[in-house]
Amino acid sequence: MAEVPGRMEFEGELAKELGKLLQVMGGQIAENLGDPPNINNLTGAMWQEHSDALFQAIERSSFETYIAAAEQVLNSQPIGVDWGLVNQQAARWSRTNAATLAQDIMATTQVGIREAVATFFEQSQTLEDLTEALASMRDKFGQLLGPVRAELIATTEITRAAVEGELQLVRELNKEGAELIATWFTVRDERVCPICEPLDGRPETEEGGFVPRGEAGPGIPSPPAHPRCRCWLNHTFKGHTETIGG
Repeated sequence: MAEVPGRMEFEGELAKELGKLLQVMGGQIAENLGDPPNINNLTGAMWQEHSDALFQAIERSSFETYIAAAEQVLNSQPIGVDWGLVNQQAARWSRTNAATLAQDIMATTQVGIREAVATFFEQSQTLEDLTEALASMRDKFGQLLGPVRAELIATTEITRAAVEGELQLVRELNKEGAELIATWFTVRDERVCPICEPLDGRPETEEGGFVPRGEAGPGIPSPPAHPRCRCWLNHTFKGHTETIGG
């Protein structure tokens, strides 16, 4: 398929929402730590509240993108599928993916905060020094509480949801006897990375996965190949050249 219609809107909306949520979380962390900072002031209930908010934002956006990708494939080929089942799979996948990601974000953030507080006491820093240490930790972990982190998550997860939506439709088409072949495509701009660039235009191997020309191994199962990956798959019926959805 070509890129999902409205992909940039999905990505932009998720990045904006995550940015606001991470900013609120950062403000509450700074306020609750106290002076001198006490990591125990950051309660489990506080972490859970922010985790739940992140989960809801990611789940909603993932589901919408998944369905948009599935619809694009469905509308471009003559074989019918059980759309109710596709919706169920979309909801199940979106919940699981969002829950895992929200937990990962919380875990990484907690590690960063604990390290910053430990540095505060080890070096007898002032509270102003702690603020600078927290900012340094945000840089170290990819702007965990800022817009850079929000954009990274949004780009990666929209790619993941779009690819999963198409793959689910392909699985349903396979049940109807259709044989499809996947091809990897990049955006083909200056931001394409060394990991994905040699995969551009490469078909899936018979064993599954994508590997650069001349190389061996299981390869990469599907996009995203790395954080902030923007790649996608095209599918064609075996023996034909027409792209499904593109």
